[in-house]
Amino acid sequence: MFQQITDNVAAYSLFPDEDVFRTMEEHYMYNHGVCFVFLSSAVNIARSGEATQSSTYVSGVSSVASNAIDGRKDQDWNHNSCTATNEDWEPWWRLDLKQKQSVYVIKVYARSDRFLERLKDLEVRIGDSPDNNNPLCGTITNYNIITTTFCCNGLAGRYVSTVIPGRSECLTLCEVEVYNGTMTENDVCW
Repeated sequence: MFQQITDNVAAYSLFPDEDVFRTMEEHYMYNHGVCFVFLSSAVNIARSGEATQSSTYVSGVSSVASNAIDGRKDQDWNHNSCTATNEDWEPWWRLDLKQKQSVYVIKVYARSDRFLERLKDLEVRIGDSPDNNNPLCGTITNYNIITTTFCCNGLAGRYVSTVIPGRSECLTLCEVEVYNGTMTENDVCW
């Protein structure tokens, strides 16, 4: 599997005779069938949106909601590139896309230094309700992976939200990428 990710394109090729370059995440995805994406015209629309969160953890490190859409994929919280809420009941982070969009792929980048278990059962939702009660795109079930890719298959809405349901937790995200685009007969996401 060859992965090519740029700001404009997310593409995976499953042809075994191609050059193989794998991170641990790609190796896991390849061997466990998590999500394979072929999107020829995908655009990361997250950076043009507006992010908010249930609260903002105050420390000497910046942890504001907009850190998750700043384009920096630095997953070390101490580098001022991640968000963090207080230990809220059902904490959430929400992206307002400013208009209804069809979403095909969402990539969630967690902290790489520690606290991956905090994202257990995190839900990614897309819809038109600003209260985070929107259709489910996916759930993080394996929180040991620092970057999780969700295939949303054109789920449409103005808001993309992440929510940890049913418990008090600190929610930390280091980057969230949201890809739209026009699907063609050659594009696949599963």
